[in-house]
Amino acid sequence: MAPTTERTLHVAGRAWSDAEALQRLRAYPFVTLVLFDFSDRGRPCELSAAEVMSTRYIGSGLSPEFARFVIDAAATAPWLAPDSDLAEAEPQEDGLFAAMEAPYRHFDDRAPRGLGMGKISKVLHLKLPGLYPMLDTHLMRAHSATINSLSGTYQELDRRQAAWVAVRDELRLARSSGALDELRTLIRGFESDDQQEQQRVRTMDNLTDLRLLDILSR
Repeated sequence: MAPTTERTLHVAGRAWSDAEALQRLRAYPFVTLVLFDFSDRGRPCELSAAEVMSTRYIGSGLSPEFARFVIDAAATAPWLAPDSDLAEAEPQEDGLFAAMEAPYRHFDDRAPRGLGMGKISKVLHLKLPGLYPMLDTHLMRAHSATINSLSGTYQELDRRQAAWVAVRDELRLARSSGALDELRTLIRGFESDDQQEQQRVRTMDNLTDLRLLDILSR
């Protein structure tokens, strides 16, 4: 029998074997998944107070004042389809990538001082978890070299948009290489003497591909 070749995930400048990625996911605080990722999402085109405040569990730091603004702004936001996929976004086409700008600008153009890119992108990820990366300071720093390179290639894009492309490219590679499929196979088949841990890890198969890579970038 030929030896099995383990595929590699490339995320934010680091290479992960699927076994290493599984251990990182295994160590991720499950309470964050329960209170943020698996919390009640409500209706696709509106945000509840509970939804907005759940972003605190991923470090949004949203104050009650910011939460009220986000809830009000969400009522008229140009939301995209809930199953929108970042991997399908092409920066040089008048399609999904261009459409991503409208929801972001809807919040950013009206935002009170202090409500910046990190907070807005976490709110957008909440409703569109397969489309918007959570562009907080950590993620932007982790992708800074790639963002700088892409800014030269796509001179019409700002750093936020270049970050979208950087994460999109990682997502595409993770899928096309088969590494993401292998990781999900490990997640679904995870076994532990601790039945609660086993269920916690297997539940992570319900996360979007984008969110799995986000966890590995942190």
